[in-house]
Amino acid sequence: MNLTYSAILPEIVMMGGAIAVLLVDAFRRTVRRDTPVAESLPWISMATVVLALVVAFVTRSAGQEALLFQMSALSDTLSFGIRLIVLVTTLLVLLIGSRYVPSFTHQTGEYYTLILLCAGSMMAMGVAADLLVLFIALETFSLSLIILAGMFRENPHSAEASMKYFLLGAFASGFFVYGAALLYGATGEISFAGIASALSVEAVQGNALLWAGIALLIVGFGFKLSLVPFHMWTPDVYQGAPTTVTAFMSVGTKTAMFGALIRVFFMALPAGWEGASTVLAALAILTMTVGNVTALSQTSLKRMLGYSSVAHAGYVLAGLVPGTQQSIDVALFYLFAYAFMNVGTFVIVIAIENATETDVERSQLRGVGAHWPFLSGFMALFLFSLSGIPPLAGFFGKYLIFTALIDSGYTWLAVLVVLNSAVSAYYYLRVVVTMYFRQSEHKVPTPQRTWGLGIGMVAAGAMVVAIGVFPSFWMQMLAGMGL
Repeated sequence: MNLTYSAILPEIVMMGGAIAVLLVDAFRRTVRRDTPVAESLPWISMATVVLALVVAFVTRSAGQEALLFQMSALSDTLSFGIRLIVLVTTLLVLLIGSRYVPSFTHQTGEYYTLILLCAGSMMAMGVAADLLVLFIALETFSLSLIILAGMFRENPHSAEASMKYFLLGAFASGFFVYGAALLYGATGEISFAGIASALSVEAVQGNALLWAGIALLIVGFGFKLSLVPFHMWTPDVYQGAPTTVTAFMSVGTKTAMFGALIRVFFMALPAGWEGASTVLAALAILTMTVGNVTALSQTSLKRMLGYSSVAHAGYVLAGLVPGTQQSIDVALFYLFAYAFMNVGTFVIVIAIENATETDVERSQLRGVGAHWPFLSGFMALFLFSLSGIPPLAGFFGKYLIFTALIDSGYTWLAVLVVLNSAVSAYYYLRVVVTMYFRQSEHKVPTPQRTWGLGIGMVAAGAMVVAIGVFPSFWMQMLAGMGL
């Protein structure tokens, strides 16, 4: 048995950081030194994330061989990609929330503890090598997000978001754990390697328990990934939750769950992938189409971005349908690009929303282009990237999905992805038109200006351009694959 703590060292750092923040916050309340210690909490959290990033790079550069911890955690190229995406998202969210968080909660210690705990659990989804670890990680980050979504106690929409996420998340967890139990019943194994070995026996492959388990797992993944028809919670939760939590959830949850889906269907069920690919293709088409079409009618920016997030989950799922190593690499690249362009968009929402709400109506952006050119310029940059306009990050993410699909003979699916991208361009560009070509009948809102929001916006914008201009570099860093 191979026992090396290097396989889970980044996750250990994140959990240790969460405990440190909790202890510092407890010390603050004991000695009643509110200001200096409270202001140190985001810095401790960001230092934890940076340290975890360094550890992730060091353990990756230590060798290309996968590291295994007690047969339950696997550190390899995929886990590095999942860690990188989750950590950069967490760092951006901590940065932009340094002044925003005190505006909606006094429980800042709990907020930062839960963010680190949630991020560490999301990373654990990517390194899990058996169903038990996968389920524990899933429940840990889900419970953290339920609390985070409801932390704006003075806003009833925040409580509603937390309750909806709790109720529907409970259903998703039930489907997931029942599917895992059936998979164990069909194979007698919980480790992905053990399940794959058992499935090499022809008699087991024809077991009805196996396919029932796969079906229930797909339903569980569908809820967490906001796949149609399991997506109805997404716009309500995105709209009601504090905007930093929404930004974190929109990227982190997708990254963790897609990492888990890849583990299950590529490691545990290699024989079952071909049979499931038709179902996944159908889910991808439904998710892309419903997400984009419904986003067309939204006037709330966060609801629009919620349905947009549904559509982007469909794009990534479509890229995974071929079930090849190329499709895995493409999915990681797309999620990495999506992290910057989506979080960057939420930075603008935070800057414009007022202190009593957690959302921005599209009409509030009228005249912003003329009065606040710097802010609106970055908003246009992020929306152009989300719509897939070259040479930005979103364009190359979608281009790589087209390439992976066409190379595997799924040209018809690539065409549907292109058509859906064209539909999405309408509601993204409509926001740009509102900013630059619609005059406001009322006073143009004055955006919040903090160093955290400014640095986060510029960093996200710079990465959107850098990923688009040098896609091969980022692809090689994520998956060791050149263009």
